[in-house]
Amino acid sequence: MNGRFHEVIPCRSDALVAADEALMAWLEGAGGTASVVYAVRLALEELGTNLIKYGHERPEGHGMEVEVWAESGEWVMRVTDDGRPFNPLMAAAPRTDVGWEEREVGGVGLELIRRMFDAVLYERVECKNRLVLRKRMDKASTDIPRGGQTC
Repeated sequence: MNGRFHEVIPCRSDALVAADEALMAWLEGAGGTASVVYAVRLALEELGTNLIKYGHERPEGHGMEVEVWAESGEWVMRVTDDGRPFNPLMAAAPRTDVGWEEREVGGVGLELIRRMFDAVLYERVECKNRLVLRKRMDKASTDIPRGGQTC
């Protein structure tokens, strides 16, 4: 198993689905726990979907580079794109004091990313967005969000 997942993903939904499948297989082969696989796949889907929808006026010809590796007791995910400048750490948290019907659309996926990873860092480098997410390996795998009752 290669020590690093690396893929450049075009701004297309079908490419995002294919990358998700490849990433899941790589993570499972690399020993990622259920919580790591869930968190990294959620981040890929959320960040990729946001880039496709909002990153470019015309997404054709654009994409994002995704790298994942294990280092010093952490899983690290680095996502780089050439979209509009956007710092997801500055995005407002979704309102939880009102019902779903009254909430504005958006923000829930980014908030999940911020909560599921132990560290999330953003920088704008050479006209590109770069997000680095870190998740400790020693964290219990019980941090997967679940609905309803747990057994």
